[in-house]
Amino acid sequence: MKRHSKGWGFFGAAVLACCPVILSACAKPEPPERTVLVSQCVKDGNTEEACRCMADQAEATLDKEVLAAMALAAEGKDDEADEAMRKLTMEQQFSVAPFAAAAVEACNLS
Repeated sequence: MKRHSKGWGFFGAAVLACCPVILSACAKPEPPERTVLVSQCVKDGNTEEACRCMADQAEATLDKEVLAAMALAAEGKDDEADEAMRKLTMEQQFSVAPFAAAAVEACNLS
């Protein structure tokens, strides 16, 4: 007994065409801090890949408040960045230097 698959050709094509749209709608958007850090990193002459690596490392090792302060600094919002840094604990403030050293090496940043 032979199955009819006549309608599946169009339906299958429609499903495949819609999958990227559906998946992108479900994808978790990048945090704005990450976007700012990657963008500034690229502007500073690093590759997109190296900058995404750095952002991955930042998200994995730094607190959200530290990331927010770094993003403000990267945007050139110095007064806001200084205020955000003053609100950080000493531990949070001192977490930036080891992160930066590790990211430079791991991600081949210039």
